[in-house]
Amino acid sequence: MHVRKANLDEASTIAWVGTQAFQKDPSYGHFYPWKDYFPEDFFMHLRRKYQRLMATPGCCIIALVLDKEDEQPNKPTHSAGSIIGFATFQRSGGTQEQRDAWGADTPEKRVVRHTLDLAEATEPPNRAASQEALDDFWRQELIGHNSTEFTDKIDFYTLAMLPEYQRKGCAGHLFAWLFEASARDNVPVFGDASAKAIRIYCAVGAVIIGKIVQEETTYERTLGNRVLPPIKVPRLETPVIRWDRPEQVSETLAVYLRSAQQEKAKL
Repeated sequence: MHVRKANLDEASTIAWVGTQAFQKDPSYGHFYPWKDYFPEDFFMHLRRKYQRLMATPGCCIIALVLDKEDEQPNKPTHSAGSIIGFATFQRSGGTQEQRDAWGADTPEKRVVRHTLDLAEATEPPNRAASQEALDDFWRQELIGHNSTEFTDKIDFYTLAMLPEYQRKGCAGHLFAWLFEASARDNVPVFGDASAKAIRIYCAVGAVIIGKIVQEETTYERTLGNRVLPPIKVPRLETPVIRWDRPEQVSETLAVYLRSAQQEKAKL
């Protein structure tokens, strides 16, 4: 497996991986309570989200891609070159050159941002999403990530992996890219983690610095004459995390990657 920056024209592939990775994620039950009723809206919302991120200066999506030796005969759709996971990042502070290394602005990106702005201003609300829940999470996330004196930093927003590749050490390749980049710029990394992912993050040196709270909620929606059944989602606490000195976790990461290689042999 190897990692590389995803391209704008791969937004649909990235979004499809996201729909598979987050289908049963409890936080996404808050974000997209009607995703089972409107899977096409769930996909479209993620696609536009990742399009906008890739079109934003200083941001990038790093894709995890299968190599020929990673192909599995029982999964012919996952051939060499297939994207099976990804992580999303934003580089803040630092020099223009440092931010451009993560994602320089281009005329193409400006067109994409303008097109997305027009679509969001003219189209009806997404049927799968709770914009209120998304806005509240992002607000709390921003507060958590900005709760220290650090302004020169990396924000690590999302880690996604196809279900059949989860808990097999594959994420180590994305961590390796992240820590190499953060050590190169000598900046801390901020992020948040689901209950499922926090063990992985702490295993590679993350410290918990706060939490995002999503209260127990019952979502109700009426679309025209159609009344959807109420959807109740539980209270969730999402840890906010930071890697202060990523260079100090290199030894831990090396152990993690060795474990990943062992797990890969079992695929």
